[in-house]
Amino acid sequence: MNLHGLRLFHEVAKCGSVTKASEKLRISQPSVTAQIKKFEKDQEVQLIRPAGRGIQLTPLGEEVYQLSQELFAVEENITALFQEAKGQKSAVLRLGGNYLAVTHLLPEWQKRFKSQRPTCYLELATLNSSDLITALLAERLDMVFLGDSHLNDSRFVCHKVYEDRLCFIAHPSLGLAGGTLSLARLSESDFIGRERTSFTQQSLESLYRALGLRLPRFSLTYNNSRDALQAARAGKGVHYCSYLMASQSLAQGDLVELTVDLPIQPHDIYLYQLKQRELGEAGREFKKLVLAK
Repeated sequence: MNLHGLRLFHEVAKCGSVTKASEKLRISQPSVTAQIKKFEKDQEVQLIRPAGRGIQLTPLGEEVYQLSQELFAVEENITALFQEAKGQKSAVLRLGGNYLAVTHLLPEWQKRFKSQRPTCYLELATLNSSDLITALLAERLDMVFLGDSHLNDSRFVCHKVYEDRLCFIAHPSLGLAGGTLSLARLSESDFIGRERTSFTQQSLESLYRALGLRLPRFSLTYNNSRDALQAARAGKGVHYCSYLMASQSLAQGDLVELTVDLPIQPHDIYLYQLKQRELGEAGREFKKLVLAK
């Protein structure tokens, strides 16, 4: 695979337009467009489609973009390692997050932080909420980003960093949009579930228990958000997930949000750190950047 073509696609997706990406990369707009088209042709896929004066990622393009953020973050870390090997001492900051935080929030924070601390080596782990807490308690991570599952745990210092909510989504072909549904009525449809340790899965099950309802039938269960969302886009069932996670697919019309007769279910993202363990200089700087309004 041509990594140069992938890098160009990554920059266009990040900037939201070919024009802005070409200006940033200092490459002519026709050249950027041509190289991305060649990349798509070589891989026999479509990642980008026109949308007015800008661009829109296809569902596959959205997934590739999310993964490319992780790939090029690793590249930055390798560069930091090389600098350290040359005698330029590099600090190490170990971060963890759920899939939502890692793909939608951390990339921008990482970019801004690396512009301030280019030699700092960032280790990034993508784990479910339970594993993130375990790693933080074991001091394998300096700070983690996840939902509110442990806000009342006195072992942690927590700060809200993003306001999100949970929602029910489905493919338009399932015919569930257009009216207000009761949870009992919605449960007649197949659901796409997550592993039992997933925060969203636990939230969904708690919701059913609170209303005295039996859980719906989970025709498919996935251990990561990406695959579950892809199954929803393929029309495999109803899915309960973060609105931020589904926002692009909703905007593109690949999914619809279902109106359910329930109060809004918050799904805010928090920064967690151990109360008994002070952050190093790099950690304090990263935290300050994240919390800056």
